Amino acid sequence: MIEWGVFAQARPLRGRNALSPVRSLVVWGGVATLLVVLPIAGTGGVRSLALYVPLVLWLAGMLWRGERPRSTSLDLPFLAFLAWGSLALVVAVDPPYSLHELYAKTGVSFLLFYLVVHEIRQEQVPCLLWVFAGGSLVMGIYGVGEAVRHWEELAPSGYRVRSLTSDYNFFSNYLAMAIPLLTALTFKAWGKGLQVVAATAVGISLLCLFLTFSRAAWLGVALATLALLAFAGKRFRAALLLVLLVLTLALGAAFLRHEIGIGEQSLTKVDTAAPRLAVWRMGVEEVLKHPLAGIGYGRESFLKAYPGNPITREERGIIHTHNTFLEMALQLGLPGLAIFIWLIGVVAFVFWEGMRRAEGKERLLLLGLLAMMLSYFTRNAFDHMHVGASAHLFWLLVGLGFVIRGSTQRGAFKG
Repeated sequence: MIEWGVFAQARPLRGRNALSPVRSLVVWGGVATLLVVLPIAGTGGVRSLALYVPLVLWLAGMLWRGERPRSTSLDLPFLAFLAWGSLALVVAVDPPYSLHELYAKTGVSFLLFYLVVHEIRQEQVPCLLWVFAGGSLVMGIYGVGEAVRHWEELAPSGYRVRSLTSDYNFFSNYLAMAIPLLTALTFKAWGKGLQVVAATAVGISLLCLFLTFSRAAWLGVALATLALLAFAGKRFRAALLLVLLVLTLALGAAFLRHEIGIGEQSLTKVDTAAPRLAVWRMGVEEVLKHPLAGIGYGRESFLKAYPGNPITREERGIIHTHNTFLEMALQLGLPGLAIFIWLIGVVAFVFWEGMRRAEGKERLLLLGLLAMMLSYFTRNAFDHMHVGASAHLFWLLVGLGFVIRGSTQRGAFKG
């Protein structure tokens, strides 16, 4: 059974800890809200409240009690990334913009990770997973409803489902994160309630993923499914093989026929390979010209640095290099890319080691998070969506993984 009251302290506290129950309730509520609203467009005000109020309470509480932040294996990579990004401001094409992107966005993502690690307890994680599964289910249902409403537009105009997000790119990016983690929650160990909600969300999300026509997201989820097949155990392989079969058929239809039938019509052929190859070639050439110092941190630095380039001027939709790793090299130079890979590599290593030592639900969750990372960064090898709300959600989920990783050293958490 889920203990919904675990987010609040049972006994009253006095003195310097008097606000602990309130802080715990606000932090839990903020994290739960963010799990739902971060991918939803037009929720800036709610996002800000859910993000900054818990952060301020947490930081103020630490200062009041004279506490030091708990150290993690990500401290040094985080600091190195921010330090190198700060040094890159010297040669940035727009230093104020890069400064804002580095600290007001990426720095806040890092703080969100620390907030979760410090303030969320292992007993609270199952409740938050319920919230995440429920939010994903709502996103999927809305996406299917959108497809029904725009059924006639899907084929002739190339309409792509975006659900409650700002566009189909962000929706497919969200699904690339959500589907592998939701799949890990469909296993029997989580109990019937969460298992049914997660399984329903996976099914509807796969349909929505198909309707986004994002081949990179399909590839990411397919690779994540392979990872789950390899490590989830024999009991779950039949269901995962079905998911993989569906994705394989979809990928085959997309790459071989370049169109997918809907009723008697078909989606408009979408040729995105040539523009991507052109901008990747340009990106590599620019990185080689200045391998140590990039153009400055931030997704819009690309357009600011190359406003008159034929690719950015003529190719529709080319506003960045469409590859997160190439984007890091272009923005921060090869040292910045190396630090970014180090940062992501540490996260993957921590989850991998935790999964090897854990059992039951803890192992499944860490496996799901590893699969999520594989899917997410595969998707972002063909785009650059690791920014803003998407990055916030990624680091929030990583924070939950670190909470569970810590619980493997103290015993299983209760669901």
